[in-house]
Amino acid sequence: MCPEVKFPMSQAVRNAYAEGQEDETLLPLVLVNHQNEPLGRIHPGDSVIFYNIRGEREIELTRSFTEKTFREFPVHQTLTVSFATMIEYQKGLNVEVAFPPQGVLCDTLSDIIAEHGLAQTKITEAEKAVHVSFFFNGKKSDLLPNEERIVIPTRKDVKLFDEAPEMSIEEITRATLAKIKDPSCNFTVVNFPNVDVVGHVENEPAVIRAIQAVDQHAGILIDEALKEKLTVIVTADHGTVEKWLYPDGGVDTGHTDSPVPFILLHPNATLTLKPQGELTDIAPTILDIIGLPIPTSMTGASLIEQNRNSFAPVQRLLLMILDGWGLCENTKGNLIACAETPVMDGLMKNYPSSRLAASGVAVGLPPQTVGNSEAGHLHMGAGRRIYSDRLNIDQSIASRDFYRNQVFTNIMSLAKQNGSALHIMGIVSFFSSHGSIEHLFALMRMAKQQGIPRLFIHGMLGRRGEQAESGARYIQQVEEKCLSLQLGQVVSVIGRYWSMDREDNWDRIEKTYRMLVYGEGNTISTEQGKMQATFNQTLIELVLGDITQENTDAIVNAANSRLAGGAGVDGAIHRAGGAAIMAECRQIGACPTGQAVITTGGNLKARYVIHTVGPIYRGGTHNETQLLESAYKNSLKLAGKKGLQSISFPAISCGIYGYPIHEAAHLALKSCVEFVRENIEIQLIRHVLFDQRAFDIFAQEFKKLT
Repeated sequence: MCPEVKFPMSQAVRNAYAEGQEDETLLPLVLVNHQNEPLGRIHPGDSVIFYNIRGEREIELTRSFTEKTFREFPVHQTLTVSFATMIEYQKGLNVEVAFPPQGVLCDTLSDIIAEHGLAQTKITEAEKAVHVSFFFNGKKSDLLPNEERIVIPTRKDVKLFDEAPEMSIEEITRATLAKIKDPSCNFTVVNFPNVDVVGHVENEPAVIRAIQAVDQHAGILIDEALKEKLTVIVTADHGTVEKWLYPDGGVDTGHTDSPVPFILLHPNATLTLKPQGELTDIAPTILDIIGLPIPTSMTGASLIEQNRNSFAPVQRLLLMILDGWGLCENTKGNLIACAETPVMDGLMKNYPSSRLAASGVAVGLPPQTVGNSEAGHLHMGAGRRIYSDRLNIDQSIASRDFYRNQVFTNIMSLAKQNGSALHIMGIVSFFSSHGSIEHLFALMRMAKQQGIPRLFIHGMLGRRGEQAESGARYIQQVEEKCLSLQLGQVVSVIGRYWSMDREDNWDRIEKTYRMLVYGEGNTISTEQGKMQATFNQTLIELVLGDITQENTDAIVNAANSRLAGGAGVDGAIHRAGGAAIMAECRQIGACPTGQAVITTGGNLKARYVIHTVGPIYRGGTHNETQLLESAYKNSLKLAGKKGLQSISFPAISCGIYGYPIHEAAHLALKSCVEFVRENIEIQLIRHVLFDQRAFDIFAQEFKKLT
């Protein structure tokens, strides 16, 4: 016998580390069976749940599966799936949304400015375009009256941003200078993304260059703004590289829980600021400065300590967002402290400033959660706390409302009714702002409760906020969860670089799509988990796989007594084999429990399908043991009578018929061994198990017989 490997995908990720790969850019890994065929591919009629949150990096992959007129790259023309997303990624997507948005957010900073006829411009490069527009405007995509958005294209000549830490900062600065010089523009928002974006790559010299580039270009804009008599605010959405190291010395490339600066350059030098606040205070402060009413829906407060009547409103204001620039007194592992930042040093020393909370409950996230760009920009513009999707979902799981969610219930019911697979895909992480492994585990538990027979998990890995090589640990946790639930299998893993794009890098999304649909990628064989032994000249083996892909002379269908097709294996075989199988089943008419009949294999690789009816488990008191043994032995007798030399079995009665799989595995193997000890016609008996859990249980029983 060959040794079994319980956790092949996590081991494959570790092997990829040894080859120099990392989580963020991990090339696709695809689990294959003993015939080198990919397992768990997304097929027509399957159900898919994309459990990521935030949404802006999830749109492209979702479109490739759901958009009928999709043209960005070639897709499977007949691949129609039932597709659900955890939250709304974009209006108009052809998906079901489990946690829809909670109404339109009104009276944001941008709304008030537009309502009073002022002109506003938002400037950044494509990497942060959604943040200064959609999120800053209160999750609204459409342009407001007199609003302009300038998006500088992100460079396509580099794979990762550490290759060019300055990114497109010169173009951003040039566009902002033009607006500073334009007297008709009342409010300009500019976002420098460098510190955040480059900070997610473990390359300290590149991060230092990014910090210094932002400091330099901030100085250029401030000089010109003051010359044009603009009021200037300098702030950030969250921290990143000011806490570059974990306590053990490892590099932390994720976001932080640090406060961020708020610096005011106002023509009235007597103004002072409150020493502390939150990002929600930015919007009311700006409205205070420009003399517009602060709506009652804004629960944030102006940071200016003086009464509004004590200073004149300004006509023009520049808001500079230094994305990812956090504050930390500790200089150890503080890359901002390590960099040369004369502009920011001077601003902090010579102008009024505040420290703003930008993480956890202050930005609508769970307590002690690090900040992120989505929550940061949303709260800057909203002026009030907006409870995050993650917090709402966490609370739903805690209250168990999650397990009654109608969207999830419906899509799982479809999988059962159609006899198709359920696929769950998303980021496998605890700290990522794009999703949580706890949400995945909740969906897996729900699938178990709903009686889903076939569950496949497709994981996406990222380095952001995680210790190096944490992806393998997370994937093993998922594999362990599959084992404990006795349901599911991790069948593909890929780095988020390829699967979570937001800048039309369609070659990356295509790589992910082809992994999910066609099984393209570095193959991870389950051959190590294959077990075999010879009994009286007949080889009996266990394999992981899809029985519809078997090329033995016959495959066995776990049919119902009416031979009418159904869910699980039965439905899968009929769909793959085509109408010819059903036509012969109708001619036969019926098959009693424990008996077997044979039909053509239709479009299958196997020449024949042997249909046998296993017993429904009723506690073991209704002759179930004898009936299950008969189902196996009568199938083998029929194969021998037909002169067949090889046959493949599924785990009969272990799906919706509810037979305890440990008992069923024992009876299946015992029946086959007893048969071949008296018959030598059949040379190969293969038990095809649909997931690792089933394989492991059959393997335990197989060892007892060998």
